[in-house]
Order: sequence, then C-alpha cells, then structure tokens
Amino acid sequence: MWLKRTDLARPWQGLPRLNDPLVEGVFQSLARFTVGDGQLTYFWRDRWIGGYTAEELAPEVFAIVPTRRKNTRLVAEAMQGDAWLDDISGEMTEELWRQCLTLWEAVEDVDRDVSTSDRILWKGAEAGSYSAKCTYEMLCQGSVRWSMSTPVWGSFSPMKCKIFAWLALRYRLWTSDRRARHGLQEHPNACYICLQEEDNVDHILTLCPYARQVWCRVLHSASLRMIDPGGMGNLQRWWTEARKRVRRVDRKRFDSMVICTAWTIWKQQNARAFSNEREQKTVDQMVTQIRDDFLLWERARRGVRLGIVRE
Repeated sequence: MWLKRTDLARPWQGLPRLNDPLVEGVFQSLARFTVGDGQLTYFWRDRWIGGYTAEELAPEVFAIVPTRRKNTRLVAEAMQGDAWLDDISGEMTEELWRQCLTLWEAVEDVDRDVSTSDRILWKGAEAGSYSAKCTYEMLCQGSVRWSMSTPVWGSFSPMKCKIFAWLALRYRLWTSDRRARHGLQEHPNACYICLQEEDNVDHILTLCPYARQVWCRVLHSASLRMIDPGGMGNLQRWWTEARKRVRRVDRKRFDSMVICTAWTIWKQQNARAFSNEREQKTVDQMVTQIRDDFLLWERARRGVRLGIVRE
C-alpha cells in the first residue's frame, strides 16, 4: 500500500485496488499526510484533515457515500467547487447536515500549498519512509519478548532447524501425545527408541536413555563440564541455565550446537518411527553426524565455499 501511494512508476499501478481492512487500518494509523496539490491523498479515506479522517469527523455522512467514491475521490478533485458534497447520496437529516457542516469547516481550515506535491510520512521511521522493520517494532510495542528468542533466532543454524527448535520449545512438534490431544489417535504411544516412556517432546529430546547418551558424548567432546538436559528433564530450563556458564562470545556457537543435537535426535526418532533402517544410527554414529553437521554450519557462517576456498 505504501508503494502504491508513493511510487507511481510501478508497473502494477492502475490495477484494481484490493481492500484489506486490517492493512488499511494499519496504514491509516501510521501514515501522516501533508496535503499540497491533493493528487496523492484520498478525500474520504486518508487521515489528512488535521490528523483526522472524514469518517472520524462525520461518521454518518461517510456511511452514505458510495464505496466507489470513497476509494477514488482525490483531494484535488474533491476541492474543486466543493465537489465532495456531490458524493453524498440519500436523504439528509438534521444530524447529517450538522456533521456535513462540521466536515466542511474542518476541510476549509486545512492549510494547503497547491504548488507542492502531497507528502506521506511514516510514523516511527527516522526518514519518514516506510520500512518493514520500523513497522514491526511499532506493532510489537508493549509485547513481552520470550527469553528463548535470542538463543534460537540468534544462532547460525539453518532456518528449518531454528523453526524446529522454536516449535520444540513451544511443544508444537507432532509427537504422539499431541496427536492424541487433537484426536488424531486414541492414546499416546511409547518412545520409538527406548519403548519405555510416553512419546513426547521432553522425553524424546532430553529424557530418553538414548538421547541422554548422545548429549553426554556431545558435551564431553565440546569440553563442556555440565550435566545433560536429562538432569532437568526440560530442554528450555536446561538451555537457559547452561548458556549462562558459557562465555558470551561463545554463546552463539553453543546455541547452534544445542539446536544441532536436538535436531539430529529428532531425525533419529523419525527414522525409528517410520522404520527407516538406513538412517538408524548408534550413539557413536550420532555424535559423528552432529559434529560433521555443526562444522558445516560453522563453515557456512564464515562464508567459506566448500571445495573452492580453503578455511
């Protein structure tokens, strides 16, 4: 919508306008209009009358204006001989006349310089120009930031692995207990690796004896003297406490290692669940796989093109 209003050279300009009430509401709440010649500002839709829209000043008048006129009437056209009055259709009541007079007075008070072009400024942006970042920050003001956002999204693991970690910490993985809650199966089944406890996120990634062995070996190979996640029985709680014992400069590597280990364990669970014998590995093979994958992630982060540039 910003480009449609500010960049008239776009090849799709002139195509039928698709109205999205939510997008329109966000745009009108964050855009600020300085009217000049009136060629970019819509009389009925935009917030140009002293910081208000025509609907806010005269809601009943706005309601009886045809939608086609609301979406197409520019300020330049509307101000020629008060042509906007012709947009009002239907029988006029005393209240409509009162609101119409209020709107007329407010429009007349707008200070316009017809020798200049309209300007649209974006609230919250330093240069007054729209950006997705500043808009997202504006819409998220007052929200509470989750403590695991930085460990997950700040790591250098691939995006699909970050999404996996996010879902795992939110208990959104499709384990049997979640499928049972959603009515996709009658009862949760046992872990496909150890066949002992219920198949759920905490058990698969931290409590399963197989997973605990993998974690212990990975932490030992990384020279990290700390208990494995199974000691706490919850990946998020262990991750939060464990990364405090890691130097700040090494936390991104540590976070990536945690995601890599959890991701590999999850893939092994799937290999057992779907009887994929070629992908089933021993603990030693799992540790080797995690080390190799982690090194690839780290080389990719450094921008080293494998086989072309030596590290």
